[in-house]
Amino acid sequence: MNKKLFIGLFVMLVLPKISHSANIYIPYIGIDGFYNKASILSRHTEFAGANVNIGTSYNDYFGTEIFYQTVFPRHFYLNDLKHKTSYRAYGLDLYTYTPSFKGLKLTASLGAATYVFKEKTVGLSSLSDEGYGYRFGAGMIYDLSKHISLRAMARYTNFDHISNMDHLTEYTLGLRYHFTKE
Repeated sequence: MNKKLFIGLFVMLVLPKISHSANIYIPYIGIDGFYNKASILSRHTEFAGANVNIGTSYNDYFGTEIFYQTVFPRHFYLNDLKHKTSYRAYGLDLYTYTPSFKGLKLTASLGAATYVFKEKTVGLSSLSDEGYGYRFGAGMIYDLSKHISLRAMARYTNFDHISNMDHLTEYTLGLRYHFTKE
């Protein structure tokens, strides 16, 4: 994790110095609530959770964001046994934006994350599996003020090297605080 966090911070801090576009380096912090449907063993499981993120816009069209998310544990019964599933994820997303029109702009994202899934069968065993997820998303950003924006996103994540997991579809809604110069 430390290597990925270092690479993410390096990209966020060094890329603006390399970029030859307009100098609009605007860092932000954010929090999202999300709902998703995961495909586990050919059945769909729903999760809800929270996501915290730190990002920056390098110009009007490009930005990056590192994030950490966790879900509320999901309890269900299967073959008369109580199961508890949960996961956490952390990673880096690249963003592209359309020009703002009356405070509204469209956005698309591409990213990668590490996902750690846990499943516990009460009284029997617990399993843990870790792997990568490749994320693709689209959404909208609305500027409520100069410092606060609202973002809604839909994402598709495809997993690599995670047993019994195929993909998940995620819907997020959150707020961003932008550190502007004025």
